[in-house]
Amino acid sequence: MTPIDDGEQESNETVVLNLVNGPGYARGTSVAGVTITDNDVGPPAVWVSVAATDASAAEQDGDPAEFTVTRAGPTDAALTVYYAVGGTAESGDYEEVLTGQVVIPAALTSVTIPITPVDDPADEPLETVVLTLTGHPTYGVAARTATVTIADNDDESLIVSIAASDPDAAEQGTDPGEFTVTRTGPTGAALTVYYSVRGSAGAGADYTPALASHVEIPAGQASATIHITPVDDAEDETDETVILTLTADPAYVLGTAEATVTIADNELPVVVDVTLNPHPARPVRGVAEIDPSGLGVKTVRVAFSEAVTFAPGDVTAEKVAFDALGRETSVVAVVPASVGGSGTNEMTITFADAWQTMVDTWVRITLLDTITDAHGHGLDGEPAADSAGLHYIRDARLDLSSGNGAAGGEAVFYVGSLRADLRGFGPDGDMPNGTVDSWDITGFTQKYLAGSLDADFRGFGPDAEEPNGTVNSWDINGFTSRYTQAIAAGTRLEDLPTAGGQGLAAAAPVPLPLLAADSPKESATSRAADSAPAPTGRPEAVLLAEVAAAPAPAGEAEPAASSLVAEPPPGRQLTRVPSVLQRIAAGEEPGVGRRAAAAWDVSPRTEDRPAAEDPLEAGDGLVDVLSLPALNLPTVL
Repeated sequence: MTPIDDGEQESNETVVLNLVNGPGYARGTSVAGVTITDNDVGPPAVWVSVAATDASAAEQDGDPAEFTVTRAGPTDAALTVYYAVGGTAESGDYEEVLTGQVVIPAALTSVTIPITPVDDPADEPLETVVLTLTGHPTYGVAARTATVTIADNDDESLIVSIAASDPDAAEQGTDPGEFTVTRTGPTGAALTVYYSVRGSAGAGADYTPALASHVEIPAGQASATIHITPVDDAEDETDETVILTLTADPAYVLGTAEATVTIADNELPVVVDVTLNPHPARPVRGVAEIDPSGLGVKTVRVAFSEAVTFAPGDVTAEKVAFDALGRETSVVAVVPASVGGSGTNEMTITFADAWQTMVDTWVRITLLDTITDAHGHGLDGEPAADSAGLHYIRDARLDLSSGNGAAGGEAVFYVGSLRADLRGFGPDGDMPNGTVDSWDITGFTQKYLAGSLDADFRGFGPDAEEPNGTVNSWDINGFTSRYTQAIAAGTRLEDLPTAGGQGLAAAAPVPLPLLAADSPKESATSRAADSAPAPTGRPEAVLLAEVAAAPAPAGEAEPAASSLVAEPPPGRQLTRVPSVLQRIAAGEEPGVGRRAAAAWDVSPRTEDRPAAEDPLEAGDGLVDVLSLPALNLPTVL
């Protein structure tokens, strides 16, 4: 009695024979048994299976088929899988020598077994190769059997083949692709040839028409064509494919059974996002926005709609200043220290010593149309505006990403730096506004206490003026220094030109709309200058009320520093001079002189408004930044 090794986990089994009475004998020992011991212990750790991953081979052109043996389970060691070979094909009908076993190498989950037909002269029917996995103690068998078919090519009346007679389709101009299905032999009757469709392109979304899975070669003709017409969508995508594979049928045998048409995309790369000085501890700023810290314009990150290639010379940078009419008053070229990220969808532009050389200025970044995508399409950087404003757009967030739909055209945008410009006017004016004034003391206080890198003005030590990625008490000194310098010089950034290029034509510029006196964008000190003109010989850009430049009138006492303010404009509220400026006015801050600043609440005075709702009552004063406690915050480089 020979047991069958079935691979099934089971208990020991018995076979028992029992003699029964019959004529001519008497029973002695009448019962005996045999025990069959199982050799399967627990469920297999590894399961193997076989599949025909290419089930059609053909003698024509030696078109191969392929089996794939796959394992599921641990892959730390090589695994030998055993199989038996069957089918109607003989070993001489294909090139490979099938040994009955295949090794899946360590770390891999599968291995292939090719079947390459031998193109012999014999006229023969379709032949099959059947691979059957056999059991073994090292694995269990899931899918046990797979079959591939070898088509003969010696009966010419039965062979059909497919080719991509135009393999290159394109969305641009909806340039079609084409397959051609060909038959050999008699053409007296129509022949229907069947096929399957696969590939990365989708019917309807990427091409038309939806394919019917068969094509008819008319009577009297040797071929038929299948056309693929691309859909010109607005999606930025990689090239896509349509793959047709002929399927077997009793009416014919297969020759070359597969062909591919590729659809080229025509979307152009555009700029989709710009980030100035990106860092988790820094507010996100982009096009036409200002970094108020001591860092300057150090890093500009540009995101594109797709991967692009570029060289450092494809980027130019210039420090630019404008007058109140939007006209350029100076342009200074700056060479970036590095331009990285070619081959990806992100460009990083960095500037050396930005805290010294790229501060208190607008910076114009120009991306040339020599930046290209994988198809060689040039950057579509032309904004959707008239030509006069082509390169000078204040809010380029929309224009950069829209382009004009044609390759070519530079992508141009501005980013800015104005140190100590941490706040606009009013309690909600928490964004830099292009001016340095007493509101920025409050803004710095808030940023400093929050540990924001907007308050990073200085490293450690009296002479360490470069921002160091840490917010600490040294930054109070750094801010104070930058603030007082800006106040003394009347530093501000003029508004960028608006969309349409106003003020930029070669002829006389069209004036931009001036800001009203009550506009939150206008400098408070500019309003103070309007109501109390600076003394003779002092530039109006010095936005401080001049005090004590000459002796006090006879019989009058020298005013206290805290009272050195200009009269407020009608309907405005007076705020007390911040203590840091009181020291400036009193001559306690070297190199600045005796000056003080007045700040006005931008909202009209409402007499019936409760005093508790008035954020800037006279005498309240602003916080003294020098009295802030030193923070022991972690480094955030």
